[in-house]
Amino acid sequence: MRAVLYNPDSSLYPDLVQHYSCEDLSPVFLGIMLSRNGIVQLADGSVHFNICDACEQPLFCSRCRPRLPKFAIANHFFVGALPPALQSATWAELLMTSLTNILAQTRVMRGGWHRSILSHLLVFDLVPGPTATLLPRSITKDTFYRIILAGPFTDGQVARIKKLHRVRHSMVENLLNFYTTFNVLYSDVKHDDEVLDSIPRDDPAFVPTLVIRDLSNDHADAKLLGHEQDGLNAPPGTTTKTTYIEKSVIFSHATAPLDPIVEQRVVELLKAGRANDPVFMLHTSSKFANLFKPTLEAKMFPHLFPYGRGHPGEEGRRVTTLRQLCARHYCLLSSRRFEQDLYYCMAAFDHLPLNRGYMFSHLTCRMQPHLHQYIAGVTTEMLSRGLENTRRRTAGLKTPDTDPAVTDLLRHVECASAYVWGSNAERRARRQEAFATCDRFGQPTIFDTLTPNTDTSFALASYVGLLDVEAFCAVLIDNPYVETEDLKRLSMADNIASARLFDRLMSIFFNKVLGFDRTTQQSVPGGGLFGPVRAYFGTVETQGRGTLHLHCLVWLENTPPTTRDFDNLLEADASLADRVTEYVDNIVFASASQDVSRLPFSIAGVTFHSWFVMHNLKADYCFERRQAQLKGIPGFTPELDLLIIDEFNMTDKDAFLRLDQALRAARKLDIPFGRVHILPTGDFFQLPPVNNTPVYSDPSLDKADTTADHEAFKLWRLFDTVVVLTETVRFRSDPEWGRHCKNARRGIWENDFIDIINSRLLENINPDLRRNFVNPKGGHFPVFVVPDNDNRTQLLHSFTRTLCALLPCDHQPVRIVADFGAKFKNRKPHDIQFIMSLPDNKLRRFAAFLDRLPGMSVLFTQNVDPARGIANRTYGVLYSLWFPEHTTFALFHDTNANIRVLLPSSPPDLALVRVPHRSAFEQLPAALSVALPSDVYPTFRQQPYGFAKVDLPTGAGMPQRTCHVRPLQFPFVSDVASNVYRIQGETLTSLVVVEWKARPNAGHKRKHNVPQQG
Repeated sequence: MRAVLYNPDSSLYPDLVQHYSCEDLSPVFLGIMLSRNGIVQLADGSVHFNICDACEQPLFCSRCRPRLPKFAIANHFFVGALPPALQSATWAELLMTSLTNILAQTRVMRGGWHRSILSHLLVFDLVPGPTATLLPRSITKDTFYRIILAGPFTDGQVARIKKLHRVRHSMVENLLNFYTTFNVLYSDVKHDDEVLDSIPRDDPAFVPTLVIRDLSNDHADAKLLGHEQDGLNAPPGTTTKTTYIEKSVIFSHATAPLDPIVEQRVVELLKAGRANDPVFMLHTSSKFANLFKPTLEAKMFPHLFPYGRGHPGEEGRRVTTLRQLCARHYCLLSSRRFEQDLYYCMAAFDHLPLNRGYMFSHLTCRMQPHLHQYIAGVTTEMLSRGLENTRRRTAGLKTPDTDPAVTDLLRHVECASAYVWGSNAERRARRQEAFATCDRFGQPTIFDTLTPNTDTSFALASYVGLLDVEAFCAVLIDNPYVETEDLKRLSMADNIASARLFDRLMSIFFNKVLGFDRTTQQSVPGGGLFGPVRAYFGTVETQGRGTLHLHCLVWLENTPPTTRDFDNLLEADASLADRVTEYVDNIVFASASQDVSRLPFSIAGVTFHSWFVMHNLKADYCFERRQAQLKGIPGFTPELDLLIIDEFNMTDKDAFLRLDQALRAARKLDIPFGRVHILPTGDFFQLPPVNNTPVYSDPSLDKADTTADHEAFKLWRLFDTVVVLTETVRFRSDPEWGRHCKNARRGIWENDFIDIINSRLLENINPDLRRNFVNPKGGHFPVFVVPDNDNRTQLLHSFTRTLCALLPCDHQPVRIVADFGAKFKNRKPHDIQFIMSLPDNKLRRFAAFLDRLPGMSVLFTQNVDPARGIANRTYGVLYSLWFPEHTTFALFHDTNANIRVLLPSSPPDLALVRVPHRSAFEQLPAALSVALPSDVYPTFRQQPYGFAKVDLPTGAGMPQRTCHVRPLQFPFVSDVASNVYRIQGETLTSLVVVEWKARPNAGHKRKHNVPQQG
């Protein structure tokens, strides 16, 4: 770091060098230019060094030598800061000491009881005047600084306004002394003692003479000035009488100087009711500043560049940086000095498009020098006639012939102004782009307007630095009713923070709702809520309240391009409207992550493939890295620091290596896993990956090893800490059983262990144990282990038949059939019968049908929304089913189960389940809590996360047939024959093995099952 972050300029002032020296915090920072804001010294003397991602990659890249980051302080970004005593200077004091006056302002403030002051900044000029050589300037003899007070004001409001515009002799003198001593741009500036002496030395609250035009509060038209104020008033009964809100309203219309006569016209316009549509005159200079001069920004804002260094035009940068990127970097600094400055953002982003227009004109004249000579003969009279002809042509009137040179000049000016943001030509170009997109893709599918109204957001208070995370939580808990005027004042005082919050909200909308990547202008894998997006066009504008909102057009894949085609599609498919309505009602819902312990190689409750979307099925980690760089990782967030991977034994080397490459691409750091901490957990002696070897197996022992296997194994060897759990609480009641299970997981099957399992076979079970199943002692009910799904289904049918035999003759169970949508359309009956006979583990843990009787014991298998139901793996008792009012039931005989069931004409709205442990879920809804017992909770029909692929039966020599289904069903099954994935230690006292393949042969050698999961 010292080799690249050294001081590149020996002529810097020692105070500026000391500002970026951190060697007093730690000796390792000797000779390195760093910001002290990123270094934290703890009480024990240790130092935490924080570094952003943009600087970390070039400094710590493992494949090349350290490079200088673009925005490093050593890359001539040593801006510095004013001393703390000078940072409280008012804007009037800063104006008096600036080299270039960039604005003329008139503030119209309206006060009153139970109001906050609303200040409208009405006029200013972004074309700088000439550089001053005699300072301080007098703001009382010029007309560029005026304040208009409209209506009555409280004493507190008047005091607040005076404090805002006060001028202190000591502050102005100290500012000038600091600038002339340390700022290289003030070397030729002389002090104007006459102006300095005109400021009283003993009056800390001196306010220069202001031209105040008091608009009478009784005047009816003057009330228009407070039109927007009405929406910003404090709540009734408030005692806030001193706060104010300032909103910038930008205009640029004439070029005449702003003298007192013109200012009187401004006041007359306000009195005439023109406050909502004003036309103002700007204060301008007789000379124009050179917009391409490198030191322009430093002269405009000496309080932001107090040493005259580190500005966008700084010469000698080792890494070239565009002016636009410099402005963005300044506005994102943690000090917030630039983004919260009154005029920096406006001036910087006004000059950037002007520079683009000038560069276009310069390049055109260099490429076509004859054009400059051709239009050089255009006179003022010729140009005036050309502009008049343009105006008449726009109005549809006849126009005389225009000189070709004038036409070419106006066309060239229009092309150059198209590079200026917000100009008429730029808006016209965007409008043509929108029309061209419509002409190419047809009629837009979606027209959307989003208005986040960020000015009243608590998140904005955190963005502007008013509230940290802890204080933000305290505000929400202790004082949830924060004054709206405070939030709006923050929004209007920090435009960058408002724009950042708006951009974050829009990013969520694009990524999650539309599924569209604005960087690549392509739809993300899988699309959004409405499907893949073909094209998008949007524009952002401001509202009357000053906040941003978005208008966008969206074109979706496989949608009709015109209204006529859409009508024809509706006529051809009568059920289309109903299916679209049903889909729209189900695309937005709150869901919780799945149980991590039930998923192979799961990340944040989802599988590895779905977390960052495997871009190809073939094992190609180089391809994965390129695709991750291009398309990104849907489940990745920049705040990711720790990744816990459960069931790590199911991870193969290819998946592990692809995760490493994808994280490197996402973090833009060429180091293992992009510096994300990886914590793998799991049982290394359980099942290995399907048709593969685990990560921790040495590839040199495998004959079919590949380069990827060795690379993944090297990543595994980077883990230097392994925590081994030597005790399992499941086997405390029977340590012998635990010892046998532990050895079996390692592949060591002992004869005593096999004898124990054989003794629990249903055909070999002793009579005493059978008697305990009928009359259990100590609450130990039988637990049947059924490795085969067919046997499990037959066991369930046997239980249902036995239960039905105990019912009265006119009572039958209700069969709830899952909704498979349109998947059974045009399917043959035997295919439907085959799908309906599948167990729940074949359909993503959702049963094809459920035979329900009140009082049955159920087990929740996949409740994707615990906030509206019960957590997974919870046992309960079915209480009742709630059907729609006009539901009818048909009697049906199931030949496979040999039982009669009732089939409802419509599925139930909800199922009520009695759960003994009430603390495991939220409180009941208010409408249900009155009429239900305290241990009863409602559950609703849900869908699994993904589709289930079903292989349909085929005849000999026939091709394989598949069907993808996604049933809609209640998330529970009968716990009598539910899936048992592991034989837990506490099941030994009641274990019953229905099927077991280990038998002693004649040679007293035993065969056993290798897998330990049933």
